[in-house]
Amino acid sequence: MPTNAIGNDRANQQYIRQWVRDINTVVRDFDREDRVKILRAAARPIVKASRTIAPRGNQPHYRYKRRRGRFERAARSLVSNRKRSRRKGSNEGGRKGVDKSKIAAVYYPGNLQKSLRSLVFRRSRDVFVGPKQGGPQRTEYGRTVRTADGYYAQMIYGSAAAFRARVLRPALASGRAAALQKAQEIRTKILERARQKGVAV
Repeated sequence: MPTNAIGNDRANQQYIRQWVRDINTVVRDFDREDRVKILRAAARPIVKASRTIAPRGNQPHYRYKRRRGRFERAARSLVSNRKRSRRKGSNEGGRKGVDKSKIAAVYYPGNLQKSLRSLVFRRSRDVFVGPKQGGPQRTEYGRTVRTADGYYAQMIYGSAAAFRARVLRPALASGRAAALQKAQEIRTKILERARQKGVAV
């Protein structure tokens, strides 16, 4: 897991570099497929912690249609609705008073949490932890992990750096020991399987 996947401000650079060195020691000399398997295992405790830390709304939020039938950008709508719904117990942004004919998509409570996962990119040998963004166009998001889309995550706290500082970095601090243990467990299993097959390791 590279440093930019978990935040790298000055106060944490040394700690993060050491943690990354520890993980890289575990995955050293493995091909991409096995390396990704190990790093995915290491990411699980961090993903779990990040989902616990990430904010969760208490009601659905909506993305609305443009007058010409195009979708509005969801981020501003979702964030502004979330802020309004927190004021004085307001129902604005929830189901009451919503004109359903103008709704392009609904985002259910927990969508942002469910969007946090381990991410693997085609040309990378590393595994990243963060919100899954994009995918098939839907009318409902966040009922399940598979349908979650957290592309507005960086706007929750004002920037991607702030989201890393408030969610991903604490998640790493909480799950780092379990992550390293998971990585070592999967590494051992891969090596044992290779020995059983007579493959030199």
